[in-house]
Amino acid sequence: MAVDRNVRRERLLELHDEASADRIMALEDENEVLRQRLEEVTSTVFAIPGVTSKEMIILSTLYRREGIVTKGALHSALYQLDPGEGADEKIIDVFICKLRKKLSEFGIVIETAWGRGYSLTEESRVIIRQYEKEH
Repeated sequence: MAVDRNVRRERLLELHDEASADRIMALEDENEVLRQRLEEVTSTVFAIPGVTSKEMIILSTLYRREGIVTKGALHSALYQLDPGEGADEKIIDVFICKLRKKLSEFGIVIETAWGRGYSLTEESRVIIRQYEKEH
């Protein structure tokens, strides 16, 4: 990777002064770190039969974050990789409704904090942890 970095820097120096090349490299490095963090946040940690990939992003976000998760945060998690596809935030209510129906058979409950967002019950977190271990 150091060779790739050196080659990249040399190419930048052909087009820019040294300070600009260094700044571009720093921004590219920062961008890569952010991409990796974004992937960690949006990737699902488990799979549940019948639950779509978008529903899993919402469930995974609820699972990874303690406490109440706002609709805005769920919307961002769902559409940040493809912001042009993002629907209105009200779509989160639709996903939550569908998820509740699908997850009820597993005993997983999504609670509503009116005017604030959604959260998983502690019992649901235990069920998900157990499900992860088994699958």
